[in-house]
Amino acid sequence: MPVAREFAPDLVLVAAGFDAAARDPLGGMEVSPAGYAYMTAQLRSLAAGRLVVALEGGYNLRSISSSAAAVMRVLLGDDPPPLPPAPPCRSAARDILEASRAMAPFWRSVAAALGGPQAQPRSAVARPRLSRAALRELYGTRAYPRRRRRSRWPFKWRATTPSAWRGAARRRPAWHRFMYGDE
Repeated sequence: MPVAREFAPDLVLVAAGFDAAARDPLGGMEVSPAGYAYMTAQLRSLAAGRLVVALEGGYNLRSISSSAAAVMRVLLGDDPPPLPPAPPCRSAARDILEASRAMAPFWRSVAAALGGPQAQPRSAVARPRLSRAALRELYGTRAYPRRRRRSRWPFKWRATTPSAWRGAARRRPAWHRFMYGDE
């Protein structure tokens, strides 16, 4: 949230796919309806409350309906239910710290939270450029394939099209004839 507050958006758009909800067969994240309500309340504090929540998906209708109802209650002005205090698991804490260190050069609020030097202005920070070999090492050869040459189809179209099509006027598609009544 500190980064979002520092960014100061005019409008917040949320694609509310409740895949991470408890009892969802694919998400496996076990986020409770109270958790979704709390996250919505946090997002509502941004952009002077201008928040758009669009229902996107999920795979368990009961968890979608209970989570969506909790989000709607918060959007209508109710306070979110209290969350039980629970520390994050070790892997989540490690990932949060790693992401914070990566964002610290770009966001003052993250740098201040880490206790390091303040972030430089964005124009002064040079973003690291990774070589193709480094990207392959990071993502593997299949995840980052080599770029293929572009085809030359605009230059070969006359050689590959049937001679009956050359110079003939194209017939409009069926939907165009239906919509506009022309041939």
